[in-house]
Amino acid sequence: MFELKKLFHRDDPSHSQTQIDPNSTTVEEIQAEYRACVDEVLARAGVASHCVDVEIRHLGTPRDGRPVFSAMLRLVAWERNSGLRVLLGLPMLERGARRLIGASWVGETSHFAGLWLHPSGQIIERSLLKELGADLGTLEGSRVSSEVPEQWSVHPELEGERRATDWGAL
Repeated sequence: MFELKKLFHRDDPSHSQTQIDPNSTTVEEIQAEYRACVDEVLARAGVASHCVDVEIRHLGTPRDGRPVFSAMLRLVAWERNSGLRVLLGLPMLERGARRLIGASWVGETSHFAGLWLHPSGQIIERSLLKELGADLGTLEGSRVSSEVPEQWSVHPELEGERRATDWGAL
């Protein structure tokens, strides 16, 4: 048994190195690979590329020397299927991104801080929010799918007013 173990043991250090040196790649190369992975996950999920802007952010470098990156998703255009897949499917998109990144060389050279989602100001408009509220009501089991459930509707006193928190009021 001992001889068999020696047969598979290698003393040559050039054969034992299988990891990529984090210092051999640039931040831009790592960002490009993250972007490719996230784009692939979004495409597999059926999210239209014109609906989501993807930005890969370098968040710094901890003590282990491997840089940290996050993928910032910005919902910039509303297409019902794509929008719902991003908003409601974020945990599945995150899982898919983590798996794809983990299988890539970039998983060895850096840390992934996850997907972050932000709806742009263009998305937060009254008609879209009514549609989204009705969709959420349907998912929650409301009887009338076109009716916006109370928790997703605007308070009646604010119905006709523009609030300072609305981007359009600035």
